[in-house]
Amino acid sequence: NHVTARAHIKANLKTYRFFDNVWQFMLENVNFKLPPSGTGPQGGTADVSCARAKVVCVNAALLEDPTVAANTGAGPSGEAEGVKQEIQ
Repeated sequence: NHVTARAHIKANLKTYRFFDNVWQFMLENVNFKLPPSGTGPQGGTADVSCARAKVVCVNAALLEDPTVAANTGAGPSGEAEGVKQEIQ
């Protein structure tokens, strides 16, 4: 269940927040550049652009060990939400 991926993100940072061990980044004029993966006709670099994007990040250790989440105050029940990425 481990995914290794890399991307280059170029954007204007509109706002950011850090609350309960969760980072939120609101981006504008976003360009995601994904490096080539594999060979073949689809193996080139992928560029994805959008007007706005929201990136939400959570420490993976909080998801794997509930005692870490309880000790860090990662929410009212001590549980952290998963890593979410959504493009609006």
